Amino acid sequence: MTENEKAREPIAIHGLPVKVDPQNGWLLKQFAALQFEGSVDNFGTKMPIHVLEQQVPSNFSIPLSDAVDDGTDLDGAEYYVEDSSFSSVSDLVMSYLNLYNENDIAKYNSSHCRPFIPFEKLSDCDDLPKFLEYVDNERDYIDAYTEDTSVHSQIVSVAPMTNSFEPMGYAFTHQELEYYQKSIDNHIFHFCRTYAHAGEQYGRRVGDFYPIMEFLHSAGEQLLREDIKRYDIYSDI
Repeated sequence: MTENEKAREPIAIHGLPVKVDPQNGWLLKQFAALQFEGSVDNFGTKMPIHVLEQQVPSNFSIPLSDAVDDGTDLDGAEYYVEDSSFSSVSDLVMSYLNLYNENDIAKYNSSHCRPFIPFEKLSDCDDLPKFLEYVDNERDYIDAYTEDTSVHSQIVSVAPMTNSFEPMGYAFTHQELEYYQKSIDNHIFHFCRTYAHAGEQYGRRVGDFYPIMEFLHSAGEQLLREDIKRYDIYSDI
């Protein structure tokens, strides 16, 4: 009997047969087989659901000066000047200098005494132009280019990232979640993390995923037991 034929076998739940197609049957057995002590994908028999989460940006903006003074983490923040938004202070300055690609930057830098250098690369420069020598933060950077852009940091607002994360995908194993993340790279715009939601005894809320996991685990175990019944095991001992 082939693997597909085995997976078509019904499993019994409270005496009622439940049909399982070949692909789902194989996945159920694979999931159940991973639930053993010491399994990397199992994280210690907690039967987790692995979640890919993306950090959520704030819906509210604050003055850039206030954000800098308060020490707000600006990684991934969105910057606003009137009705225009920018993903970084470098993009903001580039836009007001009418620079759109590396060629534009090269031409601009060859003809201006105040070259454009992205904020993210300032720390890598050994010989900074004098007007950028004392730039310590995003506010300083925008003000350093005010002479060229006419944009002062006082009119810039920022929407920092929040401490909240929204789910983007679920998987039974961490490896499958990594495959999924690669497949949706074009739809990821903010910082992502992977998180393993464990069982109720490990902090998961009652009524969350745990009952579903138990159901799937039991179904997979039934299919595995049916597989074992089809084999006669002999020992020379």
